[in-house]
Amino acid sequence: MLLQACRQYKLFARKQGVVSGKARKYNRAWLPHEIDKAIQEAERTKRPDIKNAILISKRFGLRVSEVCNLKVSTLRLALGYNGPTIKGKGGRVRYIPIETDEQHTLLQKLYAEAKRKGLTDDDFLISKTTKYGPLRQQESIENWVINHRKNFTDPDRQKKPTPNGKPRSAKITFHGLRHYFCQERRKRLEDAKDPRALKKLTEGMGHGRLEVLEVYS
Repeated sequence: MLLQACRQYKLFARKQGVVSGKARKYNRAWLPHEIDKAIQEAERTKRPDIKNAILISKRFGLRVSEVCNLKVSTLRLALGYNGPTIKGKGGRVRYIPIETDEQHTLLQKLYAEAKRKGLTDDDFLISKTTKYGPLRQQESIENWVINHRKNFTDPDRQKKPTPNGKPRSAKITFHGLRHYFCQERRKRLEDAKDPRALKKLTEGMGHGRLEVLEVYS
C-alpha cells in the first residue's frame, strides 16, 4: 500500500511540474567540449543518427523521445516558419524560434540530407518509419550514451564552474543536452537584455511554470 501510494504521488508530482530535490541539486548540462567529443565518437562508431540527435538537442533542447519522433515535415515547416513546432511531454505543443545561424544551418542540412535519402514528409528523420521505430531508436540512443560516455565525459567535469554554483552531475545522460540548450539560450537572451527572457525560456522548454527553470539552471 505504501509503495503504491509513493508511486501515485510521484506520478501526480510529475504531472503538476513538481521536481525532485535531486534534480534541483545538480547541474546536468554537458560541457561544450564533451558535446564535440561525443560527436566525434558518433562518427568513429559510424552512428550518424546519434550525431544528428546530439546536434538537434544541442540546438533546440529536444528530449530524446522528441528527437526520435521528429518528422521530415517538421523540418520543412520549421524552415518556412522560422522554427519547429514540437509536440512534447503530456501532449504539450511548443514553438522553438530560430535565433541563431547555427540553428538555421542545422535545419537546412538535415532537411537536405533527408531529401537526398528519398525520405518523405511522413517519414521520421532518424528513426525507422514503423510502429515502434521511434521507441527502438530512443533505446538505441540511450544505450549508446551509457556505453560510450566514458570516451567523452570530462573526468574533471564536477570541478568545472557552473552558472549558479550547483555541482555538476558525475554522469552524462542525453537529457543533459536539454540542460545545455536552456543554459546557453538563457545567457544569450539575458545578454541581449530581453525583458521576456524567462518567459521565452519556459515556453521554449515546454513548461508553463517559471520554477521549473531551476532544474535546468
